[in-house]
Amino acid sequence: MCQRKKMTKNSLEIVVFAIIFVQTFTHCENRIITGSSPLDNLIIRPLFHSFRNMTFRLVGQTGLRNTGRYLQQPLEEFPCDTTFGRSEKPPTRDIDIIAAMGDSLTAATGATSTSFMDLFMENRGLAWCIGGQWDWHNSTTLPNILRAFNPKLFGYSIGDSYPFHRASQFNVAEIGAVSADLPYMARTLIRRIKSDRRVNFKKHWKMLTISMGGNDICSFVCTWDDPESLPGKHRVSLLRTLRYIRDNMP
Repeated sequence: MCQRKKMTKNSLEIVVFAIIFVQTFTHCENRIITGSSPLDNLIIRPLFHSFRNMTFRLVGQTGLRNTGRYLQQPLEEFPCDTTFGRSEKPPTRDIDIIAAMGDSLTAATGATSTSFMDLFMENRGLAWCIGGQWDWHNSTTLPNILRAFNPKLFGYSIGDSYPFHRASQFNVAEIGAVSADLPYMARTLIRRIKSDRRVNFKKHWKMLTISMGGNDICSFVCTWDDPESLPGKHRVSLLRTLRYIRDNMP
């Protein structure tokens, strides 16, 4: 019985690794810029979500661990000097919404991993730019710092989750994502923000972090015939994304 469970777990590891490998290394130049792919349909998407949910349950929420060398040592005092850099007049509004786009770094993939299987969990609540798990004493992330000034801040990921889980909130990062995915991510993010009942779309101040490019360098440099064109393509994708955000989100 134990041997059968071990074989099943090993088989799952191989399947999941194969999916991640294919997702990372089969990008083409125009991938997802139009907003969809042959696999993005009403039949395949629920199946893919079901598979990822099965992986989520199998691995378990590793971000809830409270022991381990990877954990931040609790802080008693705020680690930065706050005696300088303040404006003469207090701001009339705080940042109300925080959001993020990116790849596995923004998804905090395997942030608390201690084994190979743990790498399939996305500890988004601990992501440096969008994680809001615990507080700055135990997890000094950007949202936890901002929450010290505005407790009503929202949009941050509140725990382990995949991008289609509610706990992800306004974190639309995807593992294996590249620069060409940014325009589609921007559309997805703005649609998600607009549909949230907590949001006053025109009046709420929003902070968006974009961190992308690592997968472009790590994969395309080795697979493209003209890797020298990579910076130019990255620039085009980023400009399209920023212009779309400028035109569609106040």
